[in-house]
Amino acid sequence: MINILNKKANSSQTVISFLLSKLKKKSFNFFDVGARNGSFILPEDYTIHTIMYGFEPNQEEYEKLISNNTDANKHGIIESRFKEKKFFNTALYEKKCNRKIYITNGPGAVTLMGPAHKKMSVNLSRKFDKDLDYFEKVQKLKEVKSVKCDNLDALWSDNEEYIDFIKLDTEGTELNILKGAEKLLRKKKILMIKSEFFHTPYYKVHSLLGHQQVYLDKLGYRLVFVERDHYGYSWKKSNVNEEYDKRYQYAGDAYYIPDPDLNTLNQEQFIRLGIINIALGFKASGINFLRSSKKFNNEEIFKIEMLASKPSLLRRITNFWKKIPSMVSIFFKLNHNHE
Repeated sequence: MINILNKKANSSQTVISFLLSKLKKKSFNFFDVGARNGSFILPEDYTIHTIMYGFEPNQEEYEKLISNNTDANKHGIIESRFKEKKFFNTALYEKKCNRKIYITNGPGAVTLMGPAHKKMSVNLSRKFDKDLDYFEKVQKLKEVKSVKCDNLDALWSDNEEYIDFIKLDTEGTELNILKGAEKLLRKKKILMIKSEFFHTPYYKVHSLLGHQQVYLDKLGYRLVFVERDHYGYSWKKSNVNEEYDKRYQYAGDAYYIPDPDLNTLNQEQFIRLGIINIALGFKASGINFLRSSKKFNNEEIFKIEMLASKPSLLRRITNFWKKIPSMVSIFFKLNHNHE
């Protein structure tokens, strides 16, 4: 992916500083809900202008965050710098309340949804888990506690600013959190959503990808991308080599934006939507949102488009290297067909 935010837009400004100059407020708001290990999605050229609001209801993981001692940090994975970070030992939900939080063997599976379906979890087999089944390694309960819950509409109701980007990774309560932000969503105050989803209903009451999409579609949001970088699985253990097998997918992340064809967006929304799209790698659409704001002339837009189309030499070599396997495969297929 080409990061164009740090490239020169003109003789005195980088692309990000040039774009910021067009905004009323010269910073961004990012909500990381399920902040456990830190935030690694956004490039630093964006995050140094961003206030990050991190929500982590698991007390142990919250303490790691505020002491800068996360598991990722211990493994040398460095988080981008933010303008400011604010952490809350609170769960987000559809309303203010107290709920049980289920602490699991795997800290990434801690949930408000209740115990996982054991039979379903035992039969989910991933190479990554080696000799342990998914239930024992990840979803087996260690303890149950109580946690305070809040909702986004209440937290952001008096704030005139936009939430540029929200990431939801909360093991099943993503739809509940979105329902707790319905007023903000109706006003299109949230500009980009990345929400984890499951194909597999581990919990007794469990919303899946389709439930999220139907809800957001009714509020004028468009599903624009689905990321499938979770480990694949087979139903029950197998001796088939994972490298030569097509594995099932149990989860992924869905990206949503206010539908630009069904909503009337103002200049500020278009510019912010453009910038967050560019930061996340959706450069063509991001630049078109900038163009639609009417705050940039044709020459300025053309310059950014050209920067987005010129990868470095290293990137060009990498892209060519990635094409070699398919080129070899096509060569052998053609030769086989001629025999």
